[in-house]
Amino acid sequence: MELLSVEVVMDMLGVTRRTVTNMIKRGDLIAEYPQTGKRGRPSMMITASSCGNYLLQKGR
Repeated sequence: MELLSVEVVMDMLGVTRRTVTNMIKRGDLIAEYPQTGKRGRPSMMITASSCGNYLLQKGR
């Protein structure tokens, strides 16, 4: 599974760090701990698939 840093997601979506954090809380993006694979908000790595899904939904 490909993981993206918050900075990469910020650049891709053109949003701030706070917006990315809020998107994780809302469930728009999925954050995972790189070492354990557990899901959770404190993680600063975003799954590429959730980011892609968000971009596809946003384009509709």
